[in-house]
Amino acid sequence: MRKAHEMFVLKPITCNLSPNMRRVTLLTNPDVCNLRCPLCFLNQRALLHCDAPNARDDNRDCVLDSENARLANSNGERFSDCNKERNCNKERRAFGMGEMPFEVARTAIEKYAAERDASGKRLLREVIPSTMGEPLLYSHFDELLELCRAFGIPLNLTTNGTFSGKWGREECLAKLLCACSDIKVSFLASEQFGGWKANVEKLVRVRDKLRGNAYSAGVASCAKVGCARAVNAKCTEIAKSRIATVSLQVTLHKKNLQEVPALVEWASAIGIDRIKWNPVVFLSIAPRELREMYGIDSTQLQNLRDELQTELRSQKLKHEGSLFFNRSAGLCPVGGKCGACPFADEVWVWPDGHEDHCPNPERRFGAYGLRTF
Repeated sequence: MRKAHEMFVLKPITCNLSPNMRRVTLLTNPDVCNLRCPLCFLNQRALLHCDAPNARDDNRDCVLDSENARLANSNGERFSDCNKERNCNKERRAFGMGEMPFEVARTAIEKYAAERDASGKRLLREVIPSTMGEPLLYSHFDELLELCRAFGIPLNLTTNGTFSGKWGREECLAKLLCACSDIKVSFLASEQFGGWKANVEKLVRVRDKLRGNAYSAGVASCAKVGCARAVNAKCTEIAKSRIATVSLQVTLHKKNLQEVPALVEWASAIGIDRIKWNPVVFLSIAPRELREMYGIDSTQLQNLRDELQTELRSQKLKHEGSLFFNRSAGLCPVGGKCGACPFADEVWVWPDGHEDHCPNPERRFGAYGLRTF
């Protein structure tokens, strides 16, 4: 049987790429996660290639049966069940190519951290650990934190918010907040993990405590040198800049649209810095049942966009994400020429070390550029 990385045949990119990379994404552990979100691109593809016997017959153990899909509860747990060992071929799910050796991560960071502009300023601003899988489960995550700290480069972290193991402790959350520019917590995980909201609130409390300490240190520093500037405003900004912002990353789909007003209210109340709203993206090979369960039409998205810019607008809470893009991810000309790609100065490094400059999931996990089985 071919290895996972041998299944990829990525074609050349024709986008207008920048020679200078300001952000590097390391696909550290795309196949390793403690949740099984049904809309994850690896799960979308795994569902297509499910090895369960009688997968499309009247099999109560398989979500691919359309009748059972309709019977699935609101959390889509039958999609999660489909990835159990008794039903699925593990090799076919491992399209993320496994865990990244730390030497690959080190080489990529050292390579791009060495790039400078004409004035000698470092171009690389952030390192992003895997946005597929749960990055805090990467076996070399502590080493990655230390390496980035040594270079003075912050991480931009997206997590499912389970904060398993030591990462649930306040001192470890504080370590993350001091090492990152932003920590995005996926709202999709709340559909599978009951402790999601409590964990987000805990993260925000630790952030506020750190900001308070940084503010006090800033005030003391200003007083020591007899600073005549507006201390309060300046020190507040200093405190914020030293500690990561906390964001929510919301994958919008049919089942969670009605939750948006309450989510915005809660996020504003606890002090979330921003929400990134990203409409659900389906691979071209995603099963029809999945699209029926989670698909959302353009009219609903436009109505939500209008609401977020009017009655749900908040002075403290920023609203961002692909919901507000002129071109949706689904319309990106995969394999064609992207004249104004917003990711032209970013690079994605795969676990085996090869680089990719296009984040479109269809190119990576869909029918485009991938051999079929």
